[in-house]
Amino acid sequence: MDYTSFYFITKKWGEKKIGRWYIGSTKTEGSKREVYICDTLYSILVNYKEQQDRNKKEFGKKYKYYSLKEIKNKYGKVVEYVIIESKSKKDRADMVFTKRNGLYSGTDDATESIPMWNMYTQDMQGVKIRLKKFPFKKYNFKCGQYHFKSDAETYIDYEKLYIEDKTTIAGEPQLVKVIYTNDENLIYPTVKSIKEEIKKLDDGRMQRSTSKKYSLSEIGKYKRKNWEFQNEVRYIINMSLWSMKELENCKSAEEQSMLIDRIEDSKYKAPYNLFFLNLDDEALDNLETLIGPKVTEAQETIIRLIVEKYCPNAKILKSSLKIS
Repeated sequence: MDYTSFYFITKKWGEKKIGRWYIGSTKTEGSKREVYICDTLYSILVNYKEQQDRNKKEFGKKYKYYSLKEIKNKYGKVVEYVIIESKSKKDRADMVFTKRNGLYSGTDDATESIPMWNMYTQDMQGVKIRLKKFPFKKYNFKCGQYHFKSDAETYIDYEKLYIEDKTTIAGEPQLVKVIYTNDENLIYPTVKSIKEEIKKLDDGRMQRSTSKKYSLSEIGKYKRKNWEFQNEVRYIINMSLWSMKELENCKSAEEQSMLIDRIEDSKYKAPYNLFFLNLDDEALDNLETLIGPKVTEAQETIIRLIVEKYCPNAKILKSSLKIS
């Protein structure tokens, strides 16, 4: 933006995809525009920038910054840029819609859904809460602790998991965007595969062996198309039916195989009916609350009092839907 001439020069286009903003060149020279703005908007933007500068000083190292990262095609040519959170001063991108600490306050899906209000609230008298994508507390473990091969930072409290002695968790929680389909093979994916091998021994005899493999990677990623209005994302955590201590006590491949066979044994139930991740101490600092379209004045007062007490820095918005 040119603050001296009162207009925007648009030489790039912006597109949001895969949860991030991408910036690239316009398709043609004719696509470039000069967009003139009024004195009022100019004054608002200048004041907003001055406020941002004050916020940067107030939050210091905790202030969130963004920069442009080059995206190259297979030939090594830069074709566009993605905006990422970064402390780098190179190619810095100054975002407009930010909270006081600089955190971008846009959303992957800001659209309100009447079916969603109807499904998950009573007569649309509820709230929609928005947090950062991974608002969970992090735990640090040293190399060798709980079988970590190097120092690790994780969202899983492995110390608690080890004491409870119910399961083993491999990897971090995944945030997955649900894919909507009517393909039964995807909705009910195959998790077991059997491989048979025949090999010739040194004495000339043939030996046949069978191996089993289980893959849980496709479970929980698909729903039928009639749920497409939900535009759902979900966290997926893969748990085993054996604990870390049980795995430690296995003395042979046969004993390990017996543990794995529990996957097909109906008497072994899920290790937890409910499994919770602890929120980070600062998770609620960036909370955003959207008040439902039919919330009464008295209900709104209660909501605001609760938010003020427990999340004083939270942002409260009111539904844009006008429903009588």
